[in-house]
Amino acid sequence: MKPVWHIYYGTRGTAGSYIDALLKASEKAGLKAKAFVSGRYTYQTTDCVRCFFPITDRSEKRNKFIMLLRGFELILAYFYIAVISIFIRPTITIHLIDDLKITYYLFLFFKKINLQVYITCHDIQSQYVGMTQIRKNMMSNADKLIVHNTNAKVTLINNIGEEADKRINIYPFPFSSYDEIVNCSKIPTIKENLLSLTPQKSFYLFLGVIRNSKGIETLLKAWQISDAKKNSNLVIAGKWTDPSYETRQMADSDSTCIVIDSYISDEEYVSLIEMSKFVVLPYLNYIHSAVLYSCGYHGGAVINSDIKLFEESMPAYPLVFSSGNKHELAMLLNKTLRMDDAEVDYYRKLTKDAIQKEQHELVDKIKLVYN
Repeated sequence: MKPVWHIYYGTRGTAGSYIDALLKASEKAGLKAKAFVSGRYTYQTTDCVRCFFPITDRSEKRNKFIMLLRGFELILAYFYIAVISIFIRPTITIHLIDDLKITYYLFLFFKKINLQVYITCHDIQSQYVGMTQIRKNMMSNADKLIVHNTNAKVTLINNIGEEADKRINIYPFPFSSYDEIVNCSKIPTIKENLLSLTPQKSFYLFLGVIRNSKGIETLLKAWQISDAKKNSNLVIAGKWTDPSYETRQMADSDSTCIVIDSYISDEEYVSLIEMSKFVVLPYLNYIHSAVLYSCGYHGGAVINSDIKLFEESMPAYPLVFSSGNKHELAMLLNKTLRMDDAEVDYYRKLTKDAIQKEQHELVDKIKLVYN
């Protein structure tokens, strides 16, 4: 059996849990797998080559010089992988998260030397410009396409055509606990600092990169008309990207909203989930949610919209509202506000059980894809 190479540079910090879980499941499935990952990949997974962005992944800054340096680092890493692939001749899996020409050229090179090339579709289409021609070309010509739920499969077929159906494979979203990479000695201080930010000592949480497609505007409007804001806080933690000025002003002008506009450290990420009463996922249209899996592994209870992603991962979960409906979300905020710790723990367990059920199926489904 040929070795399997996973090429995935978006693996710094907590994002590395994906590759850690994938390689461990591959080993159990009897596959010989290797991953090429970020220079700041922090899991101690075997068979990982830390070749991407060894310098620039040390910083959150993204000025013109750093972006130029990142481009140079990416080219070097791709060149290294391309050269050794000539001799090893593995099955290649590109974890597609960009529309860069250099990624497309790497794909074409692998096809030129007659390697099997699979694409794992982390983002079927760009958040901002939809399905680009580069992405469509790669997905249309890959030997196999991998997604993590049936909703992603339907979206993929809608974008590149029915002919893709026979090439699409599904296995659950791989996910590992963050316990291995978190510095436990930092947690008590971080939790004290978070408590000082939340006067009510009880808070709801919106976590991750802040995007319109994640329903941040719906959440803020629901918060304004809910009773929860009288007895709790709303913490919005993550780097803001495309939400409008008015949406940001809505958050900044509300004294019960705590905005942490920055990239969140691994320790802060885990602490926020553990301390929150509920993590709110008001997404409008999304293919994957690492936040949902994080909650399943780190004791988070969730309130989520009824998009297909959550319906599939959390079937029959009770705390669900119609996507984009601020009134239904406000009603759930009111309902959960009155819950005591025992009731909240019940929803923590439901979230955990749903996510772990998916993970138990991972090994067998990976084996089907690569055999």
